[in-house]
Amino acid sequence: MNYQHLLYDVADKICTITLNRPEVLNAVNSKLCTEISQALYAADQDSSVNVIVIKGSGRAFCSGHDLKQDADEPREIYAYYEHYKAEFEEFTTVWKITTPVIASVHGYCIGKGFEIAMMADVAIVSEEVKMGLGEMRYGIPAITLTIPWKMGMNDAKEMVLTGLDISAREAKARGMITTVCTADELASITDKTARRMALMSRDMQKMHKAYLNRVYDRMGFWQANKDYLEVLAILGTQPVPEYERFSNTTQQKGLKAALNEANTPFDALEAED
Repeated sequence: MNYQHLLYDVADKICTITLNRPEVLNAVNSKLCTEISQALYAADQDSSVNVIVIKGSGRAFCSGHDLKQDADEPREIYAYYEHYKAEFEEFTTVWKITTPVIASVHGYCIGKGFEIAMMADVAIVSEEVKMGLGEMRYGIPAITLTIPWKMGMNDAKEMVLTGLDISAREAKARGMITTVCTADELASITDKTARRMALMSRDMQKMHKAYLNRVYDRMGFWQANKDYLEVLAILGTQPVPEYERFSNTTQQKGLKAALNEANTPFDALEAED
C-alpha cells in the first residue's frame, strides 16, 4: 500500500512506521491518522511481523494535532462528537491490535504524539523531550486520556489540572514511559529492544498483549476513554476563551507566536523558583 504521510518498512520481523510530515513536525491530520491505523492493521495481520516501531522523521516524533484542519471540522456538538468518535476508532488502533508496539520518541511529543506514546506498549524516549498535555493550557482537550492508567490518579490530576509538562526522566520516574536515553542512544536502544521482542514467539506476544490490555479493559479503560469523547465534543464546540485567543493568534501571527503567548505566564511562574 502507498502512504502519503508515513513510511512503512518490514525487515527481520520488525515493522517500522515512520511519521513523515517533517515540515510540520509530524503533526497529525485526518489523513495521517487514517494512514497510521491502516499501517498498524497491515502490520498486525502480517505473519512476518513480531513487533512494530513507530517513530518520527526530522526534528520531532510528533507535534500533536494539526491545528490547520480545525476550520474544516463541524461545530455542532453532536456532529463534532461523531467526527471524533470515528477518529478515535482509528487513533486507538495501537491499543486494539495484538502486535506489540514500541514508540521511539525524540524532539517533540505533544498532544496526539504524547497520546500515541502513552498507548504504545513500550515507550523509549530521548532525554530532551518534554511530555504532558500542555495543549490544555490553550483550551484544547485531548482525544484520549490514558495517563490515569499509566501513572496513578494523583499524578494524572496534577498534569491535567495544571497543564504541566515534565522531562523524560521525570516521566520515567512517574511510570509513564519504559526507557529514557540520550539522543545518540535512541536509535540503538530502540533497535535492540525491537530485535529482542522479535525473537519472542509471535503467538506468545500477541496472546499476552491482548490479555494485559484486557486487565485494564476490565477496570474500565476502554469505556472511560470512550466517555471522554463527550468532554471533547463539548469543549471543542463551545467558546473556550483561551482557545479562541490561541486560534486568533495562530491565524494572525502563526503557531510559534501563539504558543509563546499562551506559554508565557506558565513559564514566568516556573521561573519564580
